[in-house]
Amino acid sequence: MGSRQNATSLGKIRRDHVERYRFADLIAGARVLDAACGVGYGTQIVAAGRVAVGVDYDAGAIATARKTYHAGVQDFICGDILDAPWGDDRFDTVLSFETLEHMGDPARALARFRASLCAGGRVIVSVPNENVILFRREDFTVDDSPHHRHYTPDQARGEVVPYCWTVWRRS
Repeated sequence: MGSRQNATSLGKIRRDHVERYRFADLIAGARVLDAACGVGYGTQIVAAGRVAVGVDYDAGAIATARKTYHAGVQDFICGDILDAPWGDDRFDTVLSFETLEHMGDPARALARFRASLCAGGRVIVSVPNENVILFRREDFTVDDSPHHRHYTPDQARGEVVPYCWTVWRRS
């Protein structure tokens, strides 16, 4: 049960994954980084009228993104988000959906995202809510996702707040 969406049309991507990007599209700035963009459907959603760049470590996902979801996207970069191959002080918005729960050191990723922002920029992240979807280790192989976890809302706030200026919460 992995969370990567590999479909080559938006109609086949899980609705909750698409809706995160549609929400971000409403509030994103003019220059957007989609960190851990997968096959790039979300990067394409937020690209209209913006500079949008997607980055992912998976070469196959980036190849699919370049072939399938390239409309309006400035670039897709194959690289590690922790290495920040895009540089600092470049984006108004960094998106990172369903990424932090896969990382051994999510604080390092959040620090990189913050460094990637121009003055006044924002980071928008989502992680699985343990209160809604219970984590079961047997659903994930160690090879595919050795660090995978779900967060309670308090845990997510505790890890994200030090790197953000504003925390948006839906009641």
